[in-house]
Amino acid sequence: MSGPFFHEHRDEIENLINNQEKMEKERHPLERLMSMKYEDGSLRIETTGIHLARRIGDALNNAYQGKLDLEYLEGERKVRVNWER
Repeated sequence: MSGPFFHEHRDEIENLINNQEKMEKERHPLERLMSMKYEDGSLRIETTGIHLARRIGDALNNAYQGKLDLEYLEGERKVRVNWER
C-alpha cells in the first residue's frame, strides 16, 4: 500500500486490516497476518494464505476506492495485492 491517501489515513487503514484478519480467522483459522512492515513510504503485509490477502485488498478498495491490482503467482498458490490511492 502506498500513496498520499494511505499516509493520511494510516491508522484507519491499519484498523481495517486488523478487522479483516479477525473476520477471516473465523472462516479460515490458519489465515493470519505474518508481518506488517513499512518500507520506502509504503506498507508491505505478508499473510499465511491468499484468502486474507485478497480480503484485505477488496476491503480497502470497497472502503476507499483507489487502484487495486491482483497478481496470482505459482498457479494461484500465491497472490500479490497492490493497492494505492
